Amino acid sequence: MDSSYLEKQPDVSPVLPEGTLRPITSNATGRYDVECITVDLSPALINPGFCEPEPTYLPPHWTSHVHPEGQLYFRLDAPCSVVTEAYLYHAETMAKVDHWTKKIETLLEEKKISVSSDIELFIKIEEDDCAYYFVNHATRTEFWLDAIETDALGIPDVASPSHLRIYLESLYWAHVEHFPMHIGGLPTKSYDDLICIFSHGLTDHMTSGVSTFFYSQGECATFLKVLRSGKDHNEDGHQTCVAARLWSIVCNHRFSVYYGQEFSRLSRDQAVLYHPGEKAFLEPLISFISLGNSASYSKRLDDLFVDRLVYVDQWQPFMSKCLQEWKDAVLFTSSTFILHVPIAFAPSLPALTAASIALFTASLIASMLLIHRHRRLERASATQASQYLESVYSSKNQFHLVALMYSLPTFLHFWGLGALVANCIVIVSRLFGLISAVVVSIVLLLALVSFEIITTEKEVPSWRSIFHFRSRNKASDQLV
Repeated sequence: MDSSYLEKQPDVSPVLPEGTLRPITSNATGRYDVECITVDLSPALINPGFCEPEPTYLPPHWTSHVHPEGQLYFRLDAPCSVVTEAYLYHAETMAKVDHWTKKIETLLEEKKISVSSDIELFIKIEEDDCAYYFVNHATRTEFWLDAIETDALGIPDVASPSHLRIYLESLYWAHVEHFPMHIGGLPTKSYDDLICIFSHGLTDHMTSGVSTFFYSQGECATFLKVLRSGKDHNEDGHQTCVAARLWSIVCNHRFSVYYGQEFSRLSRDQAVLYHPGEKAFLEPLISFISLGNSASYSKRLDDLFVDRLVYVDQWQPFMSKCLQEWKDAVLFTSSTFILHVPIAFAPSLPALTAASIALFTASLIASMLLIHRHRRLERASATQASQYLESVYSSKNQFHLVALMYSLPTFLHFWGLGALVANCIVIVSRLFGLISAVVVSIVLLLALVSFEIITTEKEVPSWRSIFHFRSRNKASDQLV
């Protein structure tokens, strides 16, 4: 069959404009970039006994396939297999694909690049130009006609050739994920290897709090069920798509942890690229203003963003906890507001009353604003969380200013509580005299210090250690 079987289109000149051939990767095909699609719909006539639509024919050796997501693609069965998402039922598009396919075949011969049944070419028609890449199913890698710098392809910097090889394999699996229906399935070993990888990831999460594996325990268990089921249907294109997607994610993970390199990231909190800098100039001031509350937020944000990597199973619980803390602050502050009622009838200091009311009000407003701003981030993906953290991170102050904002409801509440207590001491002084006020102040101060000593997480030295220094028993470190 020839192209006369294609949908009827206006006559196209056999002489096509000379365009540009440019290399791309399987991650840069723009497959999911189209946001608005216009489809022409119209009524249709259903003939009696209608069963199948009349087929639309393609030139010899071309076949059509449908991705599990619904994307139509075409494949040319040739010594160098060709796949494309260009709509070949249009004669003009078919002519362009044929033109560029032949041109690339000529370039392969000129550059003396050997071609086998394991090689597959992807082409994307762009007006008069063409984007392309090759994959090798035998070596599981992606390549191009000429030597090319990684940054020209949008590939991140690498530590070694083997590190680059991992990234090229992730690109290969992305290609298989996009074009899974014609390759006849994946070998059983591909599924067995994935099962072993996810089993290790599950165990790593169960036995370590800083695992670098990219899925949570529950997700790993679910994927293991999917893989064991898919293994029994490994020739099906749907299962090929699933396995290829997981392999692409595995390779991307290995690339990010420097798998097999001289220095590998063995725990989630281990920095390889970006090491903590000097303390920010404003850190002591921020810590004082926030009564130390911002430090815990800053540390947690730093732990979440080590080397600019975000793990969604760490981010979502963190954001859920923050939202709950801000909601609790609303409840506590609202309850404390009631204490101003009896003060209104006592000989209080108006300035302190106004200060405590203002601070409590500011705490309520800050809580509600933080909840409104961050509610959508509670279920954010790793990419969305990373984009957010990247936008609020400062190379000069790190996360200290953001941490200050996060701690606003808490420390404003405590400052307001302090003003309220001071006002109560003033009332005691005016009602019962200065001595009574001093006694109450001392009692409150001692109670506060005792509470801090008893509940603090830091080790408080005993009075003996002030006069006598003893060597620490190293054996005591063996117990946790």
